[in-house]
Order: sequence, then structure tokens, then C-alpha cells
Amino acid sequence: MAFTKWLFIPLLVAIFSRQSLGLQRRAPIILYNNGFIGPLIAIHEGVPESKNLLDELMAIFTRASGYLYEASRQYTYLQNVTILIPRTWEDRPEYEDATWETYDIANVLIDEPNPQWWHNPYTKQTLPCGEPAQYIHLTPEFITERDFSEYLWGESGKAVIHEWGHLRWGLFDEYPISTDENFYFDENGHTQPTRCSAAVTGQCADINKNYRRCNLNPESGQIPEPGCTFFPDLNNNPGTSSYPFANYLDSVTDFCHDDDDRHPNARHNKLANNQQNKLCGHRSSWEVMDEHPDFQLPNEPGDDNLDTTPTFRLVIERPKRIVLVMDISGSMTLRDRLNLLVQATTKYIRYLVPMGTWLGLVEFSDNANITYPLTQITSNSVREDIIAALPKVTDDRTCIGCGILAGIQVLDDSDQPTEGSILFIVSDGQENLPPRVEDVIDDVIAAKVSINTMSFSNEADGLLIDLSMQTGGQGYYYSESVDSTALHDGFTSSIVDSLISSRDVPVTVESTTTRVNANNQRTGRIDIDFSLGNDTRFYFYFREFKTPVGAISVSVESPSGDSYDESTSHYDFDDHALIKTIEIPGVAETGRWRYTISNTDDSAWYIEVSVESVASSVLYGAMKLSTSLSNPVIEESPPKIAIYAELRYGHSPVTDANVVATIELPNDDQITLPLLDNGAGADILRDDGVYSSYFVDFIDTDTCPYPCRYSVSVKADDEYGTASIRTYSRGSGALAKNSSAIPVQDPEPQSIGRFSRASSAGLIQVAADVVIDPDRPDQLPPSRITDLTDISTMNSAYQDHVSLQWTATGDDFDQGTASKYELRYSNVFMDLFENFEAAAAVLESDVVEGTLLSPQPAGSTEKLTARVPTPSTPNMTYYFAIVAFDEADNRADPSNIVSVSAAIVQEGEVYNPGSTIGSSPSSPSAALSLWSSALGRSFMWLRVKIKRINKLNPTTTVQVYNTQSMEETQAILLHLTYSLTVLVVLIYCDLKILIRAQNIMVHWFIYMSFVSPSGDM
Repeated sequence: MAFTKWLFIPLLVAIFSRQSLGLQRRAPIILYNNGFIGPLIAIHEGVPESKNLLDELMAIFTRASGYLYEASRQYTYLQNVTILIPRTWEDRPEYEDATWETYDIANVLIDEPNPQWWHNPYTKQTLPCGEPAQYIHLTPEFITERDFSEYLWGESGKAVIHEWGHLRWGLFDEYPISTDENFYFDENGHTQPTRCSAAVTGQCADINKNYRRCNLNPESGQIPEPGCTFFPDLNNNPGTSSYPFANYLDSVTDFCHDDDDRHPNARHNKLANNQQNKLCGHRSSWEVMDEHPDFQLPNEPGDDNLDTTPTFRLVIERPKRIVLVMDISGSMTLRDRLNLLVQATTKYIRYLVPMGTWLGLVEFSDNANITYPLTQITSNSVREDIIAALPKVTDDRTCIGCGILAGIQVLDDSDQPTEGSILFIVSDGQENLPPRVEDVIDDVIAAKVSINTMSFSNEADGLLIDLSMQTGGQGYYYSESVDSTALHDGFTSSIVDSLISSRDVPVTVESTTTRVNANNQRTGRIDIDFSLGNDTRFYFYFREFKTPVGAISVSVESPSGDSYDESTSHYDFDDHALIKTIEIPGVAETGRWRYTISNTDDSAWYIEVSVESVASSVLYGAMKLSTSLSNPVIEESPPKIAIYAELRYGHSPVTDANVVATIELPNDDQITLPLLDNGAGADILRDDGVYSSYFVDFIDTDTCPYPCRYSVSVKADDEYGTASIRTYSRGSGALAKNSSAIPVQDPEPQSIGRFSRASSAGLIQVAADVVIDPDRPDQLPPSRITDLTDISTMNSAYQDHVSLQWTATGDDFDQGTASKYELRYSNVFMDLFENFEAAAAVLESDVVEGTLLSPQPAGSTEKLTARVPTPSTPNMTYYFAIVAFDEADNRADPSNIVSVSAAIVQEGEVYNPGSTIGSSPSSPSAALSLWSSALGRSFMWLRVKIKRINKLNPTTTVQVYNTQSMEETQAILLHLTYSLTVLVVLIYCDLKILIRAQNIMVHWFIYMSFVSPSGDM
């Protein structure tokens, strides 16, 4: 029974795809009777064939299954695992034919080393805490060279469990991933190494100073130097957790918990300065895992004697099988729809569908007809034969169910497996004839096919995107706007995104629409970068089929001045599909190319331009842009969606690029949205090559006569000259026993130069019952701040002051500008963690640099220096957390909690408010703020003076009479007098008087400086 269910995994893609929001859908993993069914391991086509690799791979995952059963408290193990063999390996009798399995949807990738990580196992995470990751990456050397891998990362099976926690349950690392996370301060002011649990013992040594013991004395006033590293004791370590920390320890058998009834040596360390605490709100691994369906009813722990040995299935990669199912109903005659469909499918068949793919055609209206059987593309002549069979006329009504059944029939009539095949449905209207989609869904399930859909116009049936979501496909939307390129982009992305790791598929460099005025010309430019050059083509599509074709001419010029026009052999014109193509011979020159479109007609015409190119080297591949949406179908109010774009070269992230999403609204307007790789808001990790932002500017659903649809496209370039390939960056990898044994990668990014990329992220559809009322109060809060950091030692903070830094959040998640911040602190961590509102607040009057009342736009770096109470002892710690508010008083969740040593707070020069005189106040509120600040600083001055006097006379408390300096006593009395005067003014005077008294305030500051000529307060 369990094995039968495993064979029906493709039917359950929808369950998984709604959980796995992110850059790419992955193979579904289902928990059934405590066993995980369906994990897909895929070997890259570039990995040399090796039986030893397969044997060791199965051995590692067999051991991992046993560790997983123990660590998950007998809730889960690996029951059935599929290994995808690349097509570059020899076919063997024991290999089954792959159906739905492909490398780009695998959960575990076996590939050559990532330059960032060397042979270190790691997991690609792009989503928030508790959400599944993209994939685990293991190298062939890690698998086959057991002595090598276990010397560095310990037992390989346990390293896999470290990564499984990321992949399945959305856990984050509990070890420091940067030097500023190496240590934190406990409540006694002691320096502690970041670890989980705190029961893990070990030694601290400076790897930059011949492993000398580190200075952990908190009275030194600073965290240990960057080279100071914690090395857990390998033998007899009392700590029993955690896998996300040091999986290589023999004593580690569990994930950290927060349960008083469980072993204290596995208890979560909430104070640790790590990613798990920052991104998961200081929750333990088990607190996050307990919220996952794997650990909820009806699931129960298994038996003690359960056999956890997995069953392995070896399948070898086979070509894709695709059936185009095209609507030819009467409405397809409107606005050149049928002509545009033929234009897009002609280019799709002629240039995009990879050689070896099986392709068939179906057209439907009142009924459906198979116009071309499933045929393998083995030559260009086969491509042209299929193109000749594309629709030529329209009919009457719309029977989408008829088209689906005919598409399945095309597959059944062939000698190829139906399972895992793709139906690509294009339709422009509402279904109005049976059988309807709901009538044929059982046939879809039985056929085990995936369905991509193109909603052609805003009149297309809303069921199309649901059909894609239910079968693990992708939905696209073409709005028919004159500026939209979504039709061609959707067809391109349907191929490219499913073969993102392939090195011989085209990359979209440019996709745009331009209006060429009468008797005029338009010139554009694109950049061919170092990674591209083969099969470079410039496509020019006529958007209006009444355009006089003889009036439009095109040409292309290379960076060195070579010209390609309609007189050369590299030019082609399809007079049926109205596509002009210029193909660049050989490898296209790197640099800036120019194209020109000339119009000799007396009317203006729209021309769509796209440029595509293949990698210049099959060995290294091309730099690629992949995009996706967090949830294409929105059913909750208020609506929001995260847009993701990953830019990478091989496995290396491309950082500091200019990445912008364009969202086509249902009313034909467009919104551009910058996507950021800053580790804030929708973006999880800084500088990992994943650019993200929330989109929240939805229009009222009542204004949409049909389903409210949005089309999303993304472009990336090096507009600011900063883009680079990062050959070393942080991420979610297994901790090595001794990181110094791993070759140090060059931390300096490699500059790229000019480049450009374009991709379709697909369709957003908003349910009709989603409430979007512009007159309704704002319900979207700012995003939680996750990178609050103490920079006191770097910022030369004043005595009794602390300096903090964070990334500004927005008004609505990471969009816009928040209204204010609330910063609170405590000397007791749990007081701040459990009751943020009850903790002491840092007031604006305490702030000497920066502000809490005027946040910067989202994504900006915020810095703030504020005074705090003088610590009673250096052996104490301040804990800080911050919250952002919007103008409607919506509040973000409290940020990560940062620890600051009292010893650091007591360091630095004494603050002199006389040095902060600025411009005069221009409003009552500004004047009030200035007077309040002066009053506060005066009392601060008094406190420090009394402290200084007490140091001179230890018997003195607050009495100022028995001092050694009558001069200082007089100064204190004068300050008391002035402070009381200010207080009276604040209470009794009209605020306008304060503004008139601004000159007095300036003199007051000058006086304070004069009475303290030494600079001491």
C-alpha cells in the first residue's frame, strides 16, 4: 500500500507546491506512516559516471534515515528515495525510465563544488523560518571520499540530517555564520560562544594567532577578536544537541528544544547570536518543527524496532513530453489573438523546444481535434512540419475540458509514458460547453500530467490558474496591453525555467515593446556578457498584423561595428507569423550591441523585441535569472505576495545587481518594484543572489469584471556598475570540525561588467472575495527587523551610550516608510523576550545620533546612538529589541534581541552635549524636543559630575557639600538652577515662547561647555 502511494506522488504536487513557495517548485515529499515518500536525489549531467557514487550515496542516506528517526523522536524516517541518473550516463537494465523526475525539481543535487562552499554540504534557503528550502547540494567527493568528508564534517549521514532540518522544516543554523556572531553576552556580563545547546563544552582559540587562547574577559570592553573561534570538545561532550549546530559531535542526537520535561543538555539557547534566533524569533528548532504537519495529528511516533532502511529507485532521465492545447473559439479572432498565438507558438517550436523533446498539438472550440500526434523533434524539418499544423481558423464556443481530454489522448496514443508529461493550455475565454474542467479532473489525476496555462486576455477563465496549481504546473497571463511582452515571455519561461541547470538552453537578454513613429526609427541597445554568445538571436515581432511589412526594416550592429541587416544571410522573415529574426554567426562578441527599427510608413506601429543567447561555454554555462511568486492565487485579506528572483552563475550568486519587477495591473497600468538582496523584509539572507520584495498595491476586486489578474516580469542588469559574482558567501551549510582546514576562498567578489536578463514570474490571481478597500484602515504592518546589531565598539560610542544598527523596514512589510520605531531594553533576557511592552523604553530625548521618530525608507541602513542608565557593575548585560510602527499604529513583531556588555557601555569618551549644537528649531514641536533634550542632558551631566566627585571622596553619596572642588560644586548648583528653570518653562509657557527663546537655548549649551572645559560632563 505504501509503495503504491509512492507511485502516485505526482498527484500530490499541489499539496507540496502550496507549502513550497519560493524560486522553484520541488519534488513533493509526503509523510506516510512515519516514512518520507518521494525525496528526489538528482545527479548533474556533468558528473562522471560512477557506480561507487551510487553505492555510497545509498549508504549515506540509509544511515541518515536511522539518525533522522532518532532525532525526530520516531516521527519520521526515509522510506522511499528516488535517484535520477543523468542522460549522459550509460543506460542499465536496473534503471527505470524517468517520468516526472527532472534535475531542476530535485530535493538533493549531486554536483561539482559550489565556489562558495567547496565540498561543504549546504542547503539553499530563500523562504522564512518554518518554510521548506529549495534543495540540498552534495558534491561527489563528499559522497565517495568518506575519510575526507568525515575528517571535516563528521559522520556523513548526520551531516545530511543537519541539511534536512533546513530543507524540510525551515530551520536555520545555530552556529555563527560571520565573525560578528561568534559570541554574545550572558546576563552576568560574561562572554559566551554562540552554540546550541549551552551545555556544549569546548575551547576558544584565535585561529589568526596560532590558536592562542582568546580574551573572554568582559571588562576588556569588547567581544573577542574576529579570529576567536569556539571549538567544541569532540569527546565526552555533555551537550546532546543540536543538529543545526554541530552535527559532527558523537553526543548530538537531537534538535534543541524548549521543554522543561526534556533533557536539559538539549535545551535551546535563546541568547545565542545565530540565524535560528534572528530569523525564527528566538524559538527553538523543536518549537518550529512542532508547527509543521509532520508532527501534528494524525501523525504519531513509530515503534522502537521500526526498520528505517529506505527503498531506493533508480531512474534515468528521458526527454520531455509536451502537448500544446490551443483555444480556437470565436473570441480568438478579436484583437489578433489567433495570429499572436500562432506567432508565439511558431517561435516556441522553432527555437525554444529542445532537440529530442516529444511534442504534439491539439486545438479546441466546441470540441477538440488532434492536429499533430506526439512526435520527437529530431531535426529542424520536423519542427517546420509541426509549425505547419498550427491553427489557421477559429470556430465557435469554448470547451476546455474537451481540449484536456484530447491532450491526454495524444499521450495515450503514443508509445511514450503519459505520467510526468506536460499539457500547455492557451485559452482566452470562459468555458461554456461540457465536459467542463471539473468533469475531467479525475482523468488528469489518472494520467498524472502537469498542466501549464496561459490566460490569454482578462476574459480567460479563472479556473486556468487553479488547474496549474492543482497539477504542479505554472500559470501565465497576457493582458493584451500594448506594453506587455508576457505572451512570448510565458512561452519562453515555460521551457527555460524547467531547464534552469541545463547549459544549452537560451537565456533571455532583453524583452520589450517599442512604438516606432511614422517615418522614423527607434534604436535600442543590449549587452552580451562574458557568459553568453552562442546561438544569439534578435527577434522582432509585429504586434499588429495589419502593419505594412515592407515599411518595417531591422538591423543589428556589434560592439566592434559589424552590421547585420536584411540583406545578409543571417536574416529571416516569417511572413505568416510576422517575425523578423537576425541570427549572429559563431560566438557573439562580448559588449554592447545596438539594434535599429526603421518605419517608412505614415503611421506608427508597435514592434516587440526579444534577444536570446546560449552559454558561450558548455563547461561553465550562462549567468541565469529565475523568478517566482510566493503564492500565485491569493485568497486572504488583506492581500500580499512576495516576488523572488535569483541571479546566479552556476551555483555562485550574483550580487549588487539592479533587479526590478514590473507588475501589469488589471486596469492596464504598470508598477515597477525594486527587488533587494539585503536580508530584510521578504529577503531572508543578504548577498545570496536572491532578490525579493513584497507586492501590496492591489486594486479593488470590485473593479474587475473578470478575475483580477496581474502579470509579473523581472529584469536584471548592472545599471550601477556594482554587480559581481560572489565566490564566497554565507548560507546554510553543515559546520566543519575545523573550518581552518577548509581552503579559504577569495572573499572579494568578481566584477561582471554590463549584462542584462529578463524573465517572466507568471500570473497573480486575486479571488473575488478578497477585500481591497482603499478607504479601509491600513491593516498591513511593517516587516519584522531581523538584523539588529550592536556597533558600539565600531562606532566609538560615548560613555553610558550604546550604538545600534539595523535595516529599515517599511510601512507595509518592506514597502514604503515606517512611521516610528520603539526601542526597549532590559538586563534580563526573558523579561524583554516575553513582555516587550513592559521593558524600559529608549526615549527620543535619550537619542544623541539618529532618531526613532523619523525612519528612513525601507532598505536603508539605520544607525542610532542613545544613552542608557549607568550600569551598576560591569558584570551585567543590556538586551535590546526594536519594533517598527506604521501611521495606522500597526506594529511589527519584536526584532532579534542583541546583547551589549555593560563593560562596553562604560567605555568611550564622556558625552559633551555642547558639541551637538545644530540649527534653530522651526516649530513648537522642534523647540519642545530641543528643550526636553537639554533638560535630560543637564541631569545626565549632573549624574556624571556627582559620580566623579564620589570617586574623589568615597564617603560621599549624593551630597555635594564635601567636595574637594568648590568650583565643581558651584557648577553643579548652577546646572540645577538652570534645569529647574527649563522645567518651569516647559510646564507653564506657551510653546511659541520656546521658539522665541531659542537663542537662550544656544547660550545654555555654550554655558554647559564653558563650565566643563575639560570635555568631561
